[in-house]
Amino acid sequence: KIFHMDTTQIFNQLNDNRQLFTLGACVVQLIFTYMPFFGIGKPIGKSTAENEKYRTPLIPFGIAFSIWAPIFIGLTAFSIWQFLPEQTNNPLILKLGLNPAFAFISVALFSLYAAFQDGYFVTGIIFIALDRFLLRTLMILTDYQASHTLTTYEFW
Repeated sequence: KIFHMDTTQIFNQLNDNRQLFTLGACVVQLIFTYMPFFGIGKPIGKSTAENEKYRTPLIPFGIAFSIWAPIFIGLTAFSIWQFLPEQTNNPLILKLGLNPAFAFISVALFSLYAAFQDGYFVTGIIFIALDRFLLRTLMILTDYQASHTLTTYEFW
């Protein structure tokens, strides 16, 4: 069925299932990011930490990557929260649309690429896509907050 759809129909189908797609994208992001801990690929922090002999201010120490654990906890909490049935018609979640899901997919692609390859060009393209989705999400949140009072959960 999906092979007989044009891109608009595919996007509409994804948007109709945005809560499930966002949750699934978060799970894929976590799997791809943490697969090196199960012996598949190399850890992302390790790829730069191995270059200690070429240390520059642009290459962070491996410990800098530990920030991702609390970030992933927050992203997982968001994904679960937005998936709850009572959030189906939440105006903020509706406005965010697929932006969080595509940001998760961008991180998943980067994690997959970084686990097996080194290269700045592909990483740059992935980061440009990620920045697009994160900036769009920030713009939506800023506009929404200007006209609505955020609930405690929306704020977090």
